[in-house]
Amino acid sequence: MPAEPTRARCDRLRIAGRSAMEAAAQQHVEDVRRLFLDHLSPGRITLLAEVTDTVLAKIGTDR
Repeated sequence: MPAEPTRARCDRLRIAGRSAMEAAAQQHVEDVRRLFLDHLSPGRITLLAEVTDTVLAKIGTDR
């Protein structure tokens, strides 16, 4: 049996995945805010943003 082209598998995943993400997105945003961000002071949110920027910059140089 020939291997299925990667592009065809990704297209099907994208269609199903996009539908699932759209259905879950609003609840996810509300949950992140309620369970995580609402418990951080403005200073800690700033620190989190700085740490995130550092990690993302490092990831960008590893690709």
